Amino acid sequence: MLRRFCPPSPTEERTPSETAAAQELRGIWISCYELNFGCLPEADFRAKIGEMFDRAAGGGLNAVFVHLRANSDAFYPSARFPWAKQFTGKDGSTPAFDTLSAMIEEAHARGLAFHGWLNPYRITGSYSGVEALDDRQPAKRWLTDEDSANDGWAVEAAGGLYYNPGVGEVQRLILDGVREIAENYPLDGIHFDDYFYPTTDQAFDAAAYNAYLESAGKGAMPLDDWRRTNVNALVTGVYSICKSYGKLFGISPAAAISKNHSDRNYTELYADIPLWMSNEGYVDYIAPQLYFGFDYPYASFTYNRLVESWMSLPRLESVRLYVGLGTYKIGTQDAGSTEWMTADDILKRQVLLEREAGCDGFILYSYTAFTNTEPLFQTQMQNLQSVL
Repeated sequence: MLRRFCPPSPTEERTPSETAAAQELRGIWISCYELNFGCLPEADFRAKIGEMFDRAAGGGLNAVFVHLRANSDAFYPSARFPWAKQFTGKDGSTPAFDTLSAMIEEAHARGLAFHGWLNPYRITGSYSGVEALDDRQPAKRWLTDEDSANDGWAVEAAGGLYYNPGVGEVQRLILDGVREIAENYPLDGIHFDDYFYPTTDQAFDAAAYNAYLESAGKGAMPLDDWRRTNVNALVTGVYSICKSYGKLFGISPAAAISKNHSDRNYTELYADIPLWMSNEGYVDYIAPQLYFGFDYPYASFTYNRLVESWMSLPRLESVRLYVGLGTYKIGTQDAGSTEWMTADDILKRQVLLEREAGCDGFILYSYTAFTNTEPLFQTQMQNLQSVL
């Protein structure tokens, strides 16, 4: 039997974590591109982030998923990663106060649960050479020191630079980064999206895999299974840390899924979502990115079919299922479908459908939906808020 959320009594006082766990989750992602004001003085910073959180709370939401690490960097003072350039600006100035403490305080003051959103393996999505990396980047130290043994810990792929998931030291770096946040800040959860392996190319991690083959001998796993095992190890490690500090942990995978694993998550990203949903020790929730409408030209990707597919997967009672909704599609043509250009109630209908199907809530991508002044955007958001 699946757990369903019930709204708390109006007289019942709860912390943001308890509130989010006791009712339908209504969240929004705030991406690194929407956090370009980090060098403001503290009072101005709090006013700016407070305005964003006011819009979220005023729009009927109860949780924010805020980017804290997008590219092996940090939107908070970190002992392991450099400040994010989107946050500090071109001059590289750093805030003189603890930005994450300020964000969590401002969110909780408005009754919003605060989840820290991390991209675990991406160092930079556009790689132009090691010289362009910040000197504090772990990857730059590994690629420029005299130790050739660590040269394969950061690998160029798909136009970017990525940490190698098959390296133990990489796993420890990511886990230590999660622990740094969970131990020091009263946020409500840690959140990953779908950035796992950046490529299926066998050359990406050939050296690490060959080393594994030598150590494993006859019982060695095929490459695909080995890669999934690496991702599983990271996920269980993060989950364990989060539980140690009383935080939630969840992941937002790509939309396509099936019972027999014939999906992009499993075959290309090496993320075994059904395993995580149906076994203890992996996640508290899954939030698939269902960024498609009702009239999408490919039947298996229509919103209602996707919701049906995800709800059909075996899932522990303790694991919640949220749906990610793509507000950025408003006003655009989507693979030939014009519904996002003409209909003004898609988000509203999507929320009503996920409720009827038995999902546990939704997360909007992204905050810009609240600031876009196009009439269709405003009407879509107003219609959504009418059912919140």
